[in-house]
Amino acid sequence: NITVLTEENYAAEVERADRPVLIDFYAAWCGPCKALAPTVEAVKFCKTDVDAEPLIAQRFRIMSVPTLVFLNGGRVETQLSGVRSAEEIVRHFGLNAEDNHRSGGQHVKKVLLDFFDML
Repeated sequence: NITVLTEENYAAEVERADRPVLIDFYAAWCGPCKALAPTVEAVKFCKTDVDAEPLIAQRFRIMSVPTLVFLNGGRVETQLSGVRSAEEIVRHFGLNAEDNHRSGGQHVKKVLLDFFDML
């Protein structure tokens, strides 16, 4: 289930989220974004079109699409740009050992792995 982010719902969906949030910044015209979509669709919590919602993209200083941003507690933990395989995304968003302890990264990694296993 994908939540499309807008300026109106951003605070409720991201800043006050009760679980970690992964945002896929994309553009309807972007070929690599379309190529990335099947890889992450099962795990996306939120999605925002940089052309339709430029203020959200500016907030994160998005310079290229596709870009995935992982947030926890409303704060950016890490981000990843470009088309990536499921394995690369899981590895990247699995977070390092320090982040795992602080942010529940092991749980996030398990959720990502479980979703990719269903693909």
